[in-house]
Order: sequence, then C-alpha cells, then structure tokens
Amino acid sequence: MDEKLSKVVDRLTEQTRKGHVAWEDVSSLSLGDQFQATFGDVLVEVRKGDARQENDEVGEHWVEYCQVQVRNHRGFVVATNRAEAGEHRYGRLLILFDVALASARNQEGVLDKLLQKLGA
Repeated sequence: MDEKLSKVVDRLTEQTRKGHVAWEDVSSLSLGDQFQATFGDVLVEVRKGDARQENDEVGEHWVEYCQVQVRNHRGFVVATNRAEAGEHRYGRLLILFDVALASARNQEGVLDKLLQKLGA
C-alpha cells in the first residue's frame, strides 16, 4: 500500500473511532457492504465483498476482499488499495471497514437500546 494512502487509512480508522468521521451506508446486494465518507470535495469509500476467482488447481472459488478508494472532486479514483483475506494489508483495511460499518449503522446506539430493553 502506498505510504500516503496507508496514513490515510490509519487516520480514518483513528478519527472514526473518536467519532470525528461520519460514514454513510451505500451498500447494495450486487456490490456487498460499502460505506463512504465525504471530506469537502474528496470522497472515501471502503468496501468488503466476495470476488470469484479461477485457479487451475482448485477450480472456481470465492475470495473475500476489502478495498478502500479515494475519489477527487470529479469522482475519479485517485488512490485505491484492495487486499484479499489472508494478505498482509487485509487486516488494516478490514479494521477501517469495521469502524465505518459501526459508524454508518449506529452500532453503539443500537446495542445500547437493545441492552436497555433487555434490562442490562
């Protein structure tokens, strides 16, 4: 992963955990779970999904991947990184994905409500 994009991923993760970045859920059935955050005229997308791969030894199979993309003011991708499960970079992208999911879907608020209803 490019050094600057790596820093962006780390800072997005950190700032999201602190509640300073708000993510929007733009998931779809065809593309899997996807979240985006806007910073002025810059858009960041993080996605997790499954991709079909063909392998001569194994045949066709599905591989989970995680991807981050940065788009400029015209919507063009200016930086991207995609990693498949098992690759070194996958863990960092998955952490960003998880905090984006928690932000976009109000995970903490939903769990708090559930705990209230359960009398915890």
